[in-house]
Amino acid sequence: MDARAGQLRRRGADLRPPARASAPRHPSPPGARPAPGGWLLLEAFHPGQLAFTSGGPKDVDMLYTLAALRQDFAGLLREELGAEVLANLDEGPGHQGPAQVVRWLGQAL
Repeated sequence: MDARAGQLRRRGADLRPPARASAPRHPSPPGARPAPGGWLLLEAFHPGQLAFTSGGPKDVDMLYTLAALRQDFAGLLREELGAEVLANLDEGPGHQGPAQVVRWLGQAL
């Protein structure tokens, strides 16, 4: 998720909350919706991650809470599981050690 966000920021995309709030709440083409029954599984860094050195954005606007994910996906996906957890990362040199993350699983309505 960090690498993708970095690529988008370099291309001029702003992923902070105001941009997310004004973004279309559906995939392209306009009016299309996720296929009913489709799944989204994600793990993202939580604002609590700023206390750790195990990776992730240092900009709080690029970190996620369970409440924010619930709001972002309301009406599109039904939450099946959601948690804010302390995880132990072992994902290469930039992502090692304890990390505060949010995990979310939702199914398209």
